[in-house]
Amino acid sequence: MKKILTSFLLIAMIAGCVQQGPTEAEKPEEPPVVEQPEKPVEQEKPEETEIIQVETFELTVPEQEVQDLLGLEPFVIQTPYIEKAGSDYALFNEQMEKNKEKYFNSIRYDEKSKYLIESYFVTVQHFQNDEILSLLIKEIHMGYGAGRGAPTYTSYSFDLNSDTKISQLDLLGQFNLTTNSAKSIMESKLQEQGYNCCPLPENAVYEEYVDCYEEDYLEGYSNNYSVNLDDNSVMYVNNDGELIVVLKIGTQTIPYYVEIQLS
Repeated sequence: MKKILTSFLLIAMIAGCVQQGPTEAEKPEEPPVVEQPEKPVEQEKPEETEIIQVETFELTVPEQEVQDLLGLEPFVIQTPYIEKAGSDYALFNEQMEKNKEKYFNSIRYDEKSKYLIESYFVTVQHFQNDEILSLLIKEIHMGYGAGRGAPTYTSYSFDLNSDTKISQLDLLGQFNLTTNSAKSIMESKLQEQGYNCCPLPENAVYEEYVDCYEEDYLEGYSNNYSVNLDDNSVMYVNNDGELIVVLKIGTQTIPYYVEIQLS
């Protein structure tokens, strides 16, 4: 019996030794707690102030007349205003208000058919980057009996740092271009697209000159679309900061327009 008890105690002691954990000296050191830096709070970007407001007036056009006016859509009169302090902005807004009065005074409807028989159709595009604000305004005059006029484009650019209007030639200078270097770029790109420089007499037949662009001013016409650029040319800076010029292809009576990137 003593032998059985002795054996049992021996087994219990051995089991106790096996289950005993490490001593304090044998315990591994816990890794130090490293405080993680707080993530910076992302600042909300201030909303860009929209400095251009475009007022849109939709003209009523009878459904049966829409087919006659294809190509003139949209049937709207848009007027832009710059909501920023500055004398040049104020002069621009004043001119836009005068234009708006001209447009609205032109609207005429036939009393019997209710057809729109005269009006301007005006659309506005505006572009803005950190430095330059540009506007491109397209105007078409339509009148029964007089037909539809060719589109007229007007462009304006403003320096947002100095709040001043930029002339077209100064705009070229900001892109390190001269009238001669710009002309070379335009002629090269026009020729790549299959357009040629050729004389456009006043009585030109459209089909004969459809792929022609103008180099010089035509006597008796206000021509802002030739490759000889000046302050009457139509240029603007798009949202990507690229300088674009609008050129006319074809005759005076039936022209169409192309845009050429200069920068």
